[in-house]
Amino acid sequence: MNLRELDPRKHLIDRLESGDKRSDGRGLRGHRPTSIAKGILRDCAGSALVTLGGTKIIAAITLEVGRPPASHPQRGEIDVSLSVANTCRPSPYGRDDTYDVGSAESFVRRTLRSSSCVDREGLCISEGRSSWKVRADVVCLCDDGNLADVALVAAVAALSGARIPEVDVSENDGVVRIKEGGTSVPLELRCVPTPLTFGIVGSSFLVDPTREEAAVADGFVTVVANADGGIVSVCVPGGGAALSPKQLATCMKATVGRAKEVEGAINGHDNGGDSGDGGAPP
Repeated sequence: MNLRELDPRKHLIDRLESGDKRSDGRGLRGHRPTSIAKGILRDCAGSALVTLGGTKIIAAITLEVGRPPASHPQRGEIDVSLSVANTCRPSPYGRDDTYDVGSAESFVRRTLRSSSCVDREGLCISEGRSSWKVRADVVCLCDDGNLADVALVAAVAALSGARIPEVDVSENDGVVRIKEGGTSVPLELRCVPTPLTFGIVGSSFLVDPTREEAAVADGFVTVVANADGGIVSVCVPGGGAALSPKQLATCMKATVGRAKEVEGAINGHDNGGDSGDGGAPP
C-alpha cells in the first residue's frame, strides 16, 4: 500500500506543501472542467445537465398554478427538490461530501430565494388569487464531490431556459387556463448566483474538492457570488476550520471570476471554464 491509501490526509498535505499537483493534475486554485447543456429534456418548462469533473447533475423545471401566499399576494413561489440516483455509489472515503443531500437541497433553495435571481412578483397571474409555482427537480447522476455547487448551477441553468406559457383568466371564477396557440415568454433571471466551495486542509485551502479530498479536509467554505461582483452569501457547512480574512478575500475574488465563467456558459458564450485557476489569484 502507498501513502495515499495508508494516510490520505498526510498524502494530500505533503503534496500541497511541496507545490505538487493534486491527484487529478490541478493546482490548489484550479476547478475541474465544467460543461453546461440546456434544453435536454422534453415535457418540462426548462432543463439543464451540468458536469463538473466526475460530478454530473440534471435539473428540470416544472410550473403549476397555485394561490399566492397570504403574506405576499403579489408573488409566485419557487421550490427545489434534490435527490441522488441509484447510479451514485457510496463514498469509499468515509465521509460523503461537503454537504449531505438534505443540506444541499436547503442550500440551493435558500440561495435561489435569497439571491432574488427569479423575480417572484413577475410570477403573479392575478393578485391574491393565482400565481406560478416554479419547481426545480434536481437529480445527481454521478457524485465525485461538490454536490451542492453543481446542483445550484444546474438549477439556475435550467431556470434560465424556462418559458412561461400565456394564460387566460376567467373573469367569473378566476380559473387560469393555458391559452391555446398562445406565446410563451422566457423566465427572466435577475442574476446568476454562482457557488464555489473551498476545502480547508491544514493551513492551505483548495478549490472544488473531490470526494476524496473532501473526506480528509478539516472544513469547508462556500462563497456564492454574481458576475457583477456582488457576494450573495458565505456558508461554512458543518462548521470546522475557518479561513483568515486574507484567505476569505481571495476566495471571494475567485468566486466572482468563477461567476463570470458560469454566467457566460449559461448564456452560451463559452463552455464554463477549464481546469485552470478558476479566476483565483495565485
